[in-house]
Amino acid sequence: MADAVLCPVCGEPGHGSLNCSQCGMPCAFVEYFADARARSAWLSVCENVSSSWHKAHLLRQEDFPKQPLLTVSANYLSLLNPKTETLRLYNRFRNFIDYQKIIQMAQADTLYATLYNNGTVTCSDRDLDVTRLRKIRFISATGRAVIAVDRDGNVHARGYDPLQSRFMKWKQMRIVVSNETVTAGIQADGGVRLASLLQEEVIERSQLASPAIDAAVCSGETLILLENGSVMRSPVMRQRFGVNPECRFGRLQHMPGFESGVTALAAMENVILLLGSDGRVRFSNTPEQRELVSQVEAWKDIVLLAAGRRCAAAVDAEGNLHLAGITNLNYLNWDETFLFD
Repeated sequence: MADAVLCPVCGEPGHGSLNCSQCGMPCAFVEYFADARARSAWLSVCENVSSSWHKAHLLRQEDFPKQPLLTVSANYLSLLNPKTETLRLYNRFRNFIDYQKIIQMAQADTLYATLYNNGTVTCSDRDLDVTRLRKIRFISATGRAVIAVDRDGNVHARGYDPLQSRFMKWKQMRIVVSNETVTAGIQADGGVRLASLLQEEVIERSQLASPAIDAAVCSGETLILLENGSVMRSPVMRQRFGVNPECRFGRLQHMPGFESGVTALAAMENVILLLGSDGRVRFSNTPEQRELVSQVEAWKDIVLLAAGRRCAAAVDAEGNLHLAGITNLNYLNWDETFLFD
């Protein structure tokens, strides 16, 4: 059975008529044109209808979770200006490209994905078909997959994550992140869901001192950030059977030393970084790389924090960029005024 033709403006599938009943696009489901001029005229109409329809149907900004403005991996770094919805993507060749109408970016070492303000998604890995995702309000990326949460709280995956058979059944979600060993999710009401290949757990909102607002997962632990600035921790107890790393996670408990004042989490491969309201960055555990520790501990007045598998990035109150760990991004043409435009 052939796939339904989608409206080029709103993504609504065709139901036997030429015009789209959702957005009013005339001849939305035409597949063949008499000549190039006819197709050009049709594309012009698409652009005009799209402009007016999207202005009236954009997801409200408050519908979106608190998006990370800074992301980093070994070869890319992105900075999002939320006022202009402009994303600046830097690469290891010191070049950058600006993208418009972006509200979030998610990165892994092997791919990155962008979320547009109309709820659609693009991905650098063309083998991952994200074109049919609609009304998305949050995305995250693993080494082999893009995870998306739509406006209704349903979870989608493109690519392969060993845990997707679990988390794709979750409902009423706001945030879902995974490292292919453990997946953590924040529910719309502020509750928490955790899953591994061997177990799954739901922590209801009523069991938490404050609603959960963010999650980060590394190889040894999962951290949950609560609205009151405190952090909860679940240790990962890894076991290996066959090819896939299977593990169990421990009970989610309050993390000593982080009872208040934490504003953001960022996960590396083996450690999670925590940004405090005082502008300092601390580690969830002591990493093996001593140079990484000395670099991060020297950062002050940090306002934005991000981490990749083996690297971390931060922006301070004056717009200066700081990098630490293993990265190919040490000589960027950084513009510290970008966020102040």
